Amino acid sequence: MATMERERRKNAYWELPARTEIAALLVVALLIASYSMLRYGGLWGEADTNVFSAASWAALETGRLAEGPEQAVYPNGYGYQAVATFLANIAGLTVPAMQLYGSALLMVWIVVPAWLLYREFIGSKPGATLATAILLVQPELLFPVLRGTHEKFTRGLILLCLYLLVRSLHSRHRPSRFAALVLAYYLAIFALISFNNLLATSFIMVVGLALGLSWLVFHGNRSAFPSMPPAIRRLSYTLLVSIVLTFLFIFYAYTPARHDLLVLWSFGDQLAAWFSGIGGTEKVTSIHPYTAVDTGWVSLPVYFTLSLANWLLLLGSGAIWLWQSIAWMRPRKALGDEATSADENNPGPLRVWLWRGTSWLRRSERESDLLLWAFYGAFAFQVIVSIALDVSGALTSNLQHRAFPSFTMLAAPVAGKWLAEQMPWQAVGGRLAQAALWMGIAVLGVLSVLKSTNEPLLSNKWLFYLPGEVAAIEWAADTLSQRALWSGFDERMATSIGIRYGIDPRKVRLTMSMVDAGVRDFLVSDVIRRQSLRLSMPLPVEGDSLITYDNGQAQIQHRRPRTPFQR
Repeated sequence: MATMERERRKNAYWELPARTEIAALLVVALLIASYSMLRYGGLWGEADTNVFSAASWAALETGRLAEGPEQAVYPNGYGYQAVATFLANIAGLTVPAMQLYGSALLMVWIVVPAWLLYREFIGSKPGATLATAILLVQPELLFPVLRGTHEKFTRGLILLCLYLLVRSLHSRHRPSRFAALVLAYYLAIFALISFNNLLATSFIMVVGLALGLSWLVFHGNRSAFPSMPPAIRRLSYTLLVSIVLTFLFIFYAYTPARHDLLVLWSFGDQLAAWFSGIGGTEKVTSIHPYTAVDTGWVSLPVYFTLSLANWLLLLGSGAIWLWQSIAWMRPRKALGDEATSADENNPGPLRVWLWRGTSWLRRSERESDLLLWAFYGAFAFQVIVSIALDVSGALTSNLQHRAFPSFTMLAAPVAGKWLAEQMPWQAVGGRLAQAALWMGIAVLGVLSVLKSTNEPLLSNKWLFYLPGEVAAIEWAADTLSQRALWSGFDERMATSIGIRYGIDPRKVRLTMSMVDAGVRDFLVSDVIRRQSLRLSMPLPVEGDSLITYDNGQAQIQHRRPRTPFQR
């Protein structure tokens, strides 16, 4: 009775109305999105946003999702183009306005499925709110969902699919609600597939891995999870139906997605060549994609400081998960349950702390606890494999950046549940502890927003541009049509122009190559000069070059002819 009374007082002290907690989280997400939108005032460009801008341009002009220039058809899905053109039409926005201003605000919807899912996993509203707040300060998640790409929808749909799956398990004794949740799940998983077939396939593989982990733990400890057989059967059906939906999407609903099969086939060949060490001139060589950290930020300490939320979540949730794994593998007596129960009426300070630290790690009869453990392990395994593939260079060099955001969505409830269990409930100590916790989350949020927006003061990968740079390129498009123009050290200006004006092969060709002998014209601006100093890279412009255009913010300089055949 004493334990139940303490828990009741603790929950009463913690809880606020669910609507109030969700509203507060929505306001926080809106502030993050607003800062991202206002930081550059719409004057920014980014490679993936440019890709989806081109696809949205093509869909809007042709009225079809799978037609248009080859470079404008996105092969992995049509969901984002359909939503972007729909919103642009009903709101009276252009595609550039939708991408540059509206796309960041759309990430706010992720809060709702995240909170609902975490409430199912954790079993309490305060724990769900805490876990959602932890999720919102993860820079590796904020960066993709704030851009004009599918990821704000696909990440949210993964959370929604998991919520519908877990909720259906809790509702299996109510046939009508169970049937509605199952139908909603399959609609959500097909929506996920339509937005990005590759990310959906990755999630379906996670479902299969979670099924295997759940089956292993259940068969090792049947008495601990007597309600798991229906959950395992539900996961099996979910896996099979999701595979069928993926097949239908690739071969019938959206034929450009067959491109994914060629990618996977090529990946298999490259991976086999890497493991065998053969392949002649086509052999895959090992690369080190993470060395970009050295050049991407002003210093390594700055990078690790801005990424502190990622590291804390990774290490903290990993330790909790391993501790839980060991606890489930050991006999019940090894956890000291009898001794702790016997001493509960007269516990010492150390005994109380140990009791709190292991209370959640005891064997549980809630299938949602096992599912959280299994899905966390499955996403973690996927991150490990993606890192290995990144280093091998067998497929690409940024798989970890695609896998880690999904991992954080399961790591947040693991850490949030543990923190909610450890939070003291006494009046004075509880207030101080809560204030310290939320202050820490706020500080991590500020650091994460700076990282996710590539703050120019700290990052060497600049996204912004000046209006004068665009004016110079517009002049070059009319004057230097069908010629090459060097536009900077990276794709910054090329992607910016693509987002604003779409694809037009008749205009000047923008390049960032510094060794292309055919390049005779160079864009030089205040931003490019400062970027040259930041990167310690000299401008490829000779001192006696001719200034053919100057608007005060940007110039176009023409390399002086050295032979009668040059111009």
